Amino acid sequence: GLLHRLDRETSGALLAALTYQGYHEAQLQFAARRVRKEYVCLCHGRLEPGPRLIDVPLQRKDRYRSIAVHSSGGGNGSTGGGNRIDAARTEVGAVGCLLCGEGELLSLAELRLHTGRMHQIRAHLSS
Repeated sequence: GLLHRLDRETSGALLAALTYQGYHEAQLQFAARRVRKEYVCLCHGRLEPGPRLIDVPLQRKDRYRSIAVHSSGGGNGSTGGGNRIDAARTEVGAVGCLLCGEGELLSLAELRLHTGRMHQIRAHLSS
């Protein structure tokens, strides 16, 4: 069965189990927060070099986007303008930059999510 999907509205990665036992054991691993979510991300622009931790709460604006909230007092389920604000932490590892043929600067980064919020990578890297 289907266990996990990264970014439902896109072509994100899927995690599926082939057996009932594997499905149950993987669910337990997710519930115990023992699954490490690590990614390699190619993004527009220049990222600050790592290692560093982005510890900025996210506010879900609607079904399709979340934004980083840079004010104090958020990150604990409080609301801002009627939208929930949740703690979110993304660890940035090694970062490399490259210049593509059209002159656009790109960054390649290793990321590890400590929380799993909707659009967390996009919101944190754009903040």
